[in-house]
Amino acid sequence: MSDFESYRAGRCARFMWIATIVVGSHGVANAQFGHCLDLGGFVDANQAIIIGDEVDCEAFLSGSASISRDSITVGGGAIGSLLMEDNATGRPTAWADVFSIAETIEAGGSSVSLFNATPNPETVIRADKVYVGVRGAGSLDVHGRSAVKIRTPGTPSSEFVIGRFGGSIGGVLLSGHRAFITVFRTFQIGGGGEGTLRLENGAAASATNLSLATHAGSEGTLVVDGVDPNNPDGPSRMFINPSAKIGERGVGHVLVRNGGLFEAFFVPGASAGGVEIARFGGRSDVRVTGDGSLLSCRALSAYNGIVEIDDGGAVVAGEVVGMGLVDDQRQGNIFVHDGGSLTAQRIWIGLANDMDNSVVIDGIGSRIDVDEDIIIAGTNNASQNAHGMLSIQNNATVTCQTIGVGATESGNDTIGRLDVGSGGMLIADSVTIGCNGVLSGDGGTIVGTVNNDCGQVGPGNSFGELRVEGEYLQTDGVLEIEIGPAGSDLFGVTGNATIRGDIVFTFPPGFVPQPDDVFGVIEVGGLLDVSQASLGFSREDLTGGVMVDETTGLVSFDLPVGNGDFDVDGSVSLIDFRQFNDCVGGEGRIPNPPAPRTADDCLNTFDLDLDGDVDLVDYGRFTTLFSGSR
Repeated sequence: MSDFESYRAGRCARFMWIATIVVGSHGVANAQFGHCLDLGGFVDANQAIIIGDEVDCEAFLSGSASISRDSITVGGGAIGSLLMEDNATGRPTAWADVFSIAETIEAGGSSVSLFNATPNPETVIRADKVYVGVRGAGSLDVHGRSAVKIRTPGTPSSEFVIGRFGGSIGGVLLSGHRAFITVFRTFQIGGGGEGTLRLENGAAASATNLSLATHAGSEGTLVVDGVDPNNPDGPSRMFINPSAKIGERGVGHVLVRNGGLFEAFFVPGASAGGVEIARFGGRSDVRVTGDGSLLSCRALSAYNGIVEIDDGGAVVAGEVVGMGLVDDQRQGNIFVHDGGSLTAQRIWIGLANDMDNSVVIDGIGSRIDVDEDIIIAGTNNASQNAHGMLSIQNNATVTCQTIGVGATESGNDTIGRLDVGSGGMLIADSVTIGCNGVLSGDGGTIVGTVNNDCGQVGPGNSFGELRVEGEYLQTDGVLEIEIGPAGSDLFGVTGNATIRGDIVFTFPPGFVPQPDDVFGVIEVGGLLDVSQASLGFSREDLTGGVMVDETTGLVSFDLPVGNGDFDVDGSVSLIDFRQFNDCVGGEGRIPNPPAPRTADDCLNTFDLDLDGDVDLVDYGRFTTLFSGSR
């Protein structure tokens, strides 16, 4: 009895010590395994049960009936399907070594479905190893009060793999209250092929370690979706203890939405529990979206991918680390917008070793709250280059105790940027701009003390505004102010402002302040001290005076601008116009007049915008000076 053309196990039927049961081998299209409510009859084979070996086959298992033994295959060499319902069990008395779906390409489309209409017990599959989509396309649907259980930690080799080998496709759906999968070892979504796990309507899954896209060329997707309003135990939940790798060597995707929960053993102060995004693999992504949706973990590390938190979604983590690698063109980015929130003990943005990372928070209601510090491109090692940026835009808010921007070691290529944009607010006890740090404004506010140790501070680009509700102390470094014909930067400080180092003024091409122009670029509520500051210009060719009124903060200039009077006769006439024609060279070109006149003669007289050339811009200004024909 090693091969059956047809088999139906009736009430309380039991078959034992059979080497192999093959259902669907020689033309059998359908088989139904018993229904035994009294004794729980079962089909027992010593080695293997195959549903769909040479021809397609459908099998049904219901009531207290069960199938068991060393391996169970649905879709061996043909398409197989197995429906288990109403307390049926795969492997009731011991554990099956392997339960697999779609062993071959020819078995593509093989499926297993678990249902249960009664409260207890469960429709269940128990196995050491479960493979969904081994070489073909396979699916597993687990509905309410049904479960898949992988052996306890006593079996080191136990695993659950969706999309096991290259070219395979595996899909698993958990739907409804008490639909769950328990894996005490490795859970791979996209082992070598393509794998998808979807949890919805109160379903749950747990594993010791989770790997999405385990091998190069693989792709793994996890969707934790929704709250079942009739489920008193809460929303769909993915629980990992201790770690999850999203895109380990392939490409991974995680979507937590509609109140779903994804937890990687978050215990404040614990040494285990973390989520790594694309440490060795392709660019991967995590999105947490919708009110009540939550990702929590001890550490969140973004190596090469995007973490997006929006629409009321939240991420809670001990440490958040951005660790993109510049040399490998790998960038880790975190984007919080439209009411999303990120809560952490501390955040590192661009840690070290050629890392490139950014955190952008945007929109009303979007928040980042950090218990301790935020470090942007922080390294004291001259051999390491870190690149990091934090951008706060459009009424978003960031709070922390301290924030450091740029390295304190100036001998490397580290660059840290902090941009507090339109309506953005940063609340911190202190903000420190290091030697390779840049702080810009464009309409934002910093609540706290700002210390510019040796970095660069600028209210914005093409006229921005930066306000400090607190003190500003610049011991070294640069405060850069841009002034033009249409406006100027505004740097406001509610407390005292003590500025040493440099204050540098930048003008757009074609603009030079006139001696009677006055600009309100610095507003200070307390005392302004620029007595030890060096005042200058971004253009090295500009020379002249700068006056800063320490009482009002008003700035004026005394720049030696040419007057168009080449022959120094007190008027600008046709004689000077002829000299202008000899001097004009065009934009970006040094004048080349006939001897004995020199380029410096031309620039001193006709470079009316002080940009190092004589061009049409200067001609327009020259015509306003023209006074007659002498």
